[in-house]
Amino acid sequence: MKKVLFGTTALVAAGMFGSAAQAAEPIKLSVGGFMNQWFAIADVESKPSAATAREYNNVSIVSDTEVHFKGSTVLDNGLKVAVVIELEAERTSSATARNADQQYAELSGGWGAVSIGERFNAAQRVHTSAPGAGAGFADITGMNSQATGSNTALGTMTTMSNSYTSVDGIANAGRNSTAIDYVSPMFGPFAFGVTYTPAIGSRGLAVEDNSLKDLMGVAFVYADKWGPVSVNADVAYARFDHESNGTQNGSVHGVPVGLKFGYAGFEVGGSYFRIMDNVKDLASGGSTTATSFDGKAWDAGIAYTTGPWKFGYQYFSSSHEGLASVKGKDKVSIHNAGGQYTMGPGVVVTANIGYQSYKDESYTTVTNTSTGNLYERDTIMLLTGLKLNF
Repeated sequence: MKKVLFGTTALVAAGMFGSAAQAAEPIKLSVGGFMNQWFAIADVESKPSAATAREYNNVSIVSDTEVHFKGSTVLDNGLKVAVVIELEAERTSSATARNADQQYAELSGGWGAVSIGERFNAAQRVHTSAPGAGAGFADITGMNSQATGSNTALGTMTTMSNSYTSVDGIANAGRNSTAIDYVSPMFGPFAFGVTYTPAIGSRGLAVEDNSLKDLMGVAFVYADKWGPVSVNADVAYARFDHESNGTQNGSVHGVPVGLKFGYAGFEVGGSYFRIMDNVKDLASGGSTTATSFDGKAWDAGIAYTTGPWKFGYQYFSSSHEGLASVKGKDKVSIHNAGGQYTMGPGVVVTANIGYQSYKDESYTTVTNTSTGNLYERDTIMLLTGLKLNF
């Protein structure tokens, strides 16, 4: 009932402002977006099984491009109505498909903002994580292929999605899903946001089998200046249910916190994320391949900006349970040192040195004859790129 009331309240609030006169300008879309082109040379040490070790060099070229359509209008009663459509421009694995990264409508005023659609959730948008320069953690993992030489995937590595330490770090919770959320105006240095996602990773009704559903979360943020020092902090809580083989398999709870200080061009900060998953006994009707999201992650970083130059260093570490039927943890650590130079408005050139270490909780050979803590992969790469905003 509370979920229904939450959505209804938001819609009623929108309807209260729906009687504006037609004198307001209609919504007109403007075009923007970004293009990131990355080139990397990497040295990879891979151990796909207990008896096999591989070491090889690798070259990777990755594009990350989005085209954004945005528009808004302000009605005569002061209500602002905005629309955002962010299209992914790269070719997908299906060769011809395209998709929207985010698409949503937003209603805002002095009372705050309500948005509905596919969007980074409120807890993600206010989250503070480790500062850095050039390529980020997600770019490092994106350049490092998630497959072994035998075409076996790296277990459950992606469940700590792209090294996020926010609520969206749980199975991309709130991303690629239709949701509704509210972000308050600032009350002095404080603000808060609430979010609700019916079905994680999908649209419409949650399926009653192998489904992640009913994510609800709240986030609090603090942003102020202490003399010459800027301070940003946040804390959030979110939970959702997951089913396996038609039975309720557990509830997932996540608590991310973040803190960052800025002074005279310097930024220092980091974040911590704890995921608690009370996955039930798999012997009582669950699946032996069910995934537990239980784990933790943290990051820390420092960055310095002077004129058109920016330099930074970041570190990320995570420990994640993965397969509930296997003892052990999936462990990932990333070192990322980089710099960037702003050549002109919207034109930035970057260079980074990244190191990623991955240890899987379990690995099964191609012939399915061996399981255990057998898989490791270490990658060091030199990554350079061009970041364009338009």
